[in-house]
Amino acid sequence: MNSKLLTFFLLAMFIFCNGQITIAQVGKTPTLNPQIYNLNEKNIQLASKFMLYEQWTIANIYHIDGFQHVGIPIKYDILENYFKIKTSKGLRYLPGDEVKKFECVNPESGMMETFINSSYFKNNTINTGFLQVLENGYFNLYKSTFIELTKGQRYIKIIDASIYFDDVERKNCYFIATEENLKDLIPSKKGLAKNFEQFNISVTGYIRQEKLKTRNEEDLKKIIRYCNSQAVMAENPN
Repeated sequence: MNSKLLTFFLLAMFIFCNGQITIAQVGKTPTLNPQIYNLNEKNIQLASKFMLYEQWTIANIYHIDGFQHVGIPIKYDILENYFKIKTSKGLRYLPGDEVKKFECVNPESGMMETFINSSYFKNNTINTGFLQVLENGYFNLYKSTFIELTKGQRYIKIIDASIYFDDVERKNCYFIATEENLKDLIPSKKGLAKNFEQFNISVTGYIRQEKLKTRNEEDLKKIIRYCNSQAVMAENPN
């Protein structure tokens, strides 16, 4: 067979194998009537990276309308903002926009984690999805995990050509809030301290003394705990 024809045939087979197939259904509460969504094969291979956790986890889901799911197995898709739910009648799918908050067990740590719908907050720059609660108090610390689709290329030896593909990168950003007022966390010592009102001078000193890094999640938790302790002492000086 002519080498050009062979290359064309193999490339056509490669494209055909990456055609559209069904991957997910999304529905309404409480009946969760399904609506079909399609993703191609390469995205199915990446689909586990879209999930909050790759494994199934046990969760409590609190709907905006007051309905609740308690102790159910779920996966949450960060990119598409929907929940995949295991039920006695099979898999059901729930849009994230219909959920006020959810609590779930982190499969790695075994700890319960809480996530709040970003629409709850004022001054919110996030369009959709949930914020994880990291610290509670006078100052609250939240984390947003989001997905970026990045492009690359891979050489396919059998067809002697480079194929472009999408890849997935998970990123985190952090927010500070007092009640419902959400502020972007500026990842610098000076920028971070500005979020703590009358405690900004003592916070800056604490960060320097403890040699904390404002881009490190565990260090951010320590800073928030310190600020909350300062706030409690200010309210109860005796």
